[in-house]
Amino acid sequence: MAGGSVSVCTECLFKVLVIGERGVGKTSFITRYVNMRFKEEYKASIGVDFALKTIEWDNKTVVRLQLWDIAGQERIRNMSRVYYKEAMGAFVVFDTTKMETLEAASQWKHDLDSKVRLVSGSPVPPVLLANKCDQTEGNKELSALMDNYCKEKGFLGWFETSAKVCCFTVVAKRHLKDSQTMRNKIPWSDETKIELFGLNAKRHIWRKPGTIPTVKQGGGSIMPWGCLSAAGTWILFRIEGKINRAKYREIIYENLPQSAQDLRLG
Repeated sequence: MAGGSVSVCTECLFKVLVIGERGVGKTSFITRYVNMRFKEEYKASIGVDFALKTIEWDNKTVVRLQLWDIAGQERIRNMSRVYYKEAMGAFVVFDTTKMETLEAASQWKHDLDSKVRLVSGSPVPPVLLANKCDQTEGNKELSALMDNYCKEKGFLGWFETSAKVCCFTVVAKRHLKDSQTMRNKIPWSDETKIELFGLNAKRHIWRKPGTIPTVKQGGGSIMPWGCLSAAGTWILFRIEGKINRAKYREIIYENLPQSAQDLRLG
């Protein structure tokens, strides 16, 4: 079309392995991540299963994660070379209530390293998942152990996960006994849609130091992002267009540090 422009969307497909001992919660983790569901009943995986997670990375990029759920039985590990082929990443899962599965995690990583490589010849990057963390709340020794373990065994890093409950719930419970002084130093940020009445010809957002942001003059709807804490409210930023992962990350990087500094949260 003359004078027109064509918007090109890039789609990226990555094969990601999910490996670990039997019963550590690999299938439950995938189900929670992809479908936001959890089933109480346990049924061991047989062979290999697949799930697809689609992520809108930004306005022009769609990322599809093809998650390969590899069963933990020994006989499956003997066939793992076939399943590992062309993998771009791996989650190695262990059960925080059964620390023997942590030692087994290093064996799974060794198996991974010995059977597949990236096109560049580098090892497939592995991330360690400490699953069922809702059952081991308050285990401070685990954090110190895991940091050293990842460095020693060659994992990129580790994360606590729980297929049963949202991890934000676990984190919140751990901070229930924090002092008010400590809570005052926690910054919060979020975006919200504000509905206005009347015409949408003119819109303004304003605030005075020490006051809650206020909307005046106009109508329709706007979506602002704001930073606040128990100590007060600071930067308020109007979001233009559709919010996505890339735009949200940019807003955070540009506004959150300054807000934390101005609110003296550091």
